[in-house]
Amino acid sequence: MEKLRYDERLQISFEYVTDNQAAIAPLILLSFIENAFKHGASEDAGNSFITITLHMRNGHLSFTVNNSCIEEDTETGGSGIGLGNITRQLELIYPSRYELIVKRVENTFEVQLEIDLENT
Repeated sequence: MEKLRYDERLQISFEYVTDNQAAIAPLILLSFIENAFKHGASEDAGNSFITITLHMRNGHLSFTVNNSCIEEDTETGGSGIGLGNITRQLELIYPSRYELIVKRVENTFEVQLEIDLENT
């Protein structure tokens, strides 16, 4: 739906590789994708992009979202409430079985999530 909204101004790439199926808590991954649209595509008037990769191997989920973003104004920067809420959910559902890395490098924002779903 968002691709229709942004037409040629937004490049979206989705790659997935799975060797089996596994259950994951509802909406965890969707929240990261929504953030990419909200804080990336909607704020970047130029050629914006969102790249999503999902790999499931031997009960181990690896999920990455990269998106373009504009230079952050340090005085009006986001509060990180959404990411904080997701982190709390991950800690409650997958304690000691996940790793979440959030980083910003120049005009790119990246979220990497690894979850051991084997012991769920």
